[in-house]
Parts: sequence; structure tokens; C-alpha cells
Amino acid sequence: MVHRRQLAVLLPAVAFAMAMSGCGERPAPPPPPPPPVQSAWTPADSQDVAKQMIDAAARDQWVSEFTGKAGHPPHILIGDIVDRSNDSVDMKELSNDLQAAITASGTLVLANGRDDCDATLVGGIDRQAVGDSAYEYALDLHLTGTAHGDPVWVRSVERRKTITPSP
Repeated sequence: MVHRRQLAVLLPAVAFAMAMSGCGERPAPPPPPPPPVQSAWTPADSQDVAKQMIDAAARDQWVSEFTGKAGHPPHILIGDIVDRSNDSVDMKELSNDLQAAITASGTLVLANGRDDCDATLVGGIDRQAVGDSAYEYALDLHLTGTAHGDPVWVRSVERRKTITPSP
């Protein structure tokens, strides 16, 4: 049987051991969220690539042939442009820049909807790591004629971008 003297020594020792073992402590906070996807792609890249691609489409032989046959410039609808860049490109911004470039082209017309379009612009953008601090972006676009469903224009552009480390 435990005597009072032993109990008086044992109780503080047990209380001290419990305090040191973490009993009653709050759990550790959850780990921080992962950092956002690093991207070297900027709004200026979206604008430049959109202008480059739409300028090339507007100068293509297909446009003059279509305009000669139909009697009006082609009405272009922005269709699905698939993001395979791991969410590093703002697709809404790219789509808006493509629309603005079509409107500014002078030879293409931005369609109001599927019933108004002569061709649909579709494609995708990819991103691949090149070393530890650079990415290669590849934007592939093509115009598909609505009358026959065949591509009437296809173009790709690649852009290498370096990630600038945060201070």
C-alpha cells in the first residue's frame, strides 16, 4: 500500500511528467497551403501572343478567299482553348486578348454567337519545365470552318519564359 509520504512525492512527479508530455496542449496548426503555381507568363505575353496569332490569321489566304465568296469578312467565334499549362496562364485574359485582336484586325469580325459565326477558333496552351527556372509555353490554335468542320487555318507559337525568384 502506498503511504502518504510516497503519495506526496509521487503525485507532483506524475503531474510534472504529464505537463512535459504535452497533455492538455493544443494540436499543432495545419501546414500552410502550397505556394501558388509559379508562372513566368504575364498579361503582356497574352496580349502579344494574341496579336501575333490573330494578325497571322487575318493575313492568311483563307480570309480573302472567304470574303470573295461570301461577300463579307469571316465572323470568328472564340471556342474552347484548353489550358494544359497547370493553371499558369489566365485563360479568361487570353480569350479577351484574342477577342480584342480579332476586333482590331480590320479583316476579321468577332462573332456574336454560334449562329453568327463562319469559323471557330479553338486550341490549347501547354507549359513544360526547361531546367529549374524556365518554362516553354506552346499555344496551338486553329480556325475550323462551320460550313464543313475542316480546319482552315492552323498556327503554333512557342515562348520561353524565365522565372524571376521572389526577393
